[in-house]
Amino acid sequence: MNRCVGVFDSGLGGLTVVKELKKKWPGQRIIYLGDTARVPYGTRSPEVIKKFAVECARFLEGKKVDKIIIACNTASAYAFGEVRAAVSVPAWEVISYGAKGTRGSKKIGVIGTRATIGSGRYEEEIKKINPGAEIKSAATPLLVPLVEEGETSGDLIEMAVGKSIAGMAGAETLILGCTHYPVIAPVIKKQLPGVKLVNPGEELAREWPGENTGGEDEYYFTDMTDRYVRVAEMFLGGKLTGKAERIQL
Repeated sequence: MNRCVGVFDSGLGGLTVVKELKKKWPGQRIIYLGDTARVPYGTRSPEVIKKFAVECARFLEGKKVDKIIIACNTASAYAFGEVRAAVSVPAWEVISYGAKGTRGSKKIGVIGTRATIGSGRYEEEIKKINPGAEIKSAATPLLVPLVEEGETSGDLIEMAVGKSIAGMAGAETLILGCTHYPVIAPVIKKQLPGVKLVNPGEELAREWPGENTGGEDEYYFTDMTDRYVRVAEMFLGGKLTGKAERIQL
């Protein structure tokens, strides 16, 4: 069996991270797990987020992956330590990479789920990179369901983005602290002209020690419908190729 990396997310948004990995390493074999039956994680308690994340990581370890990436910002914020302790393969998260993308900025914004923002993890990591930077954080719960419904352009998403990021005026750099947000980056950019947008998945892929191993990718979901497949392909930016299967954790 070809060497492979496991990637998991609370749902389908983590496929934006897979998309970035595939840009750099088109031959990297990936096994993806989307916990679509229990999405979202961003409204859950820390204890439940940790439990779900460990279950996802152990499933991927059972698939004989060589490394695991926690694509979900919320799971990265609360469960990285627990995941690392629960599995025997190296684990990576996205928050520290998102913070690295702010290097040199003095006015930084962060948007994400309530849980991600409430954790304070982005602020901690940004301060390591940019001591003294001014940081504004905002939970933006309106955006994920709209993106999931395919509202990625037009008046509705522009109004929701405008309301959600109203407090980010003046930011030099804005971290897209949820895997859904890269899909609506053009809308966010329109609202904040001149701002540098940081996609944590892209930042991780830039440093990722991948391999063009070849082999068929595999996609697993804890719930799966035709709609989920369509949304998954929107995040991935192309067709799901390889195995796609519903599983139970």
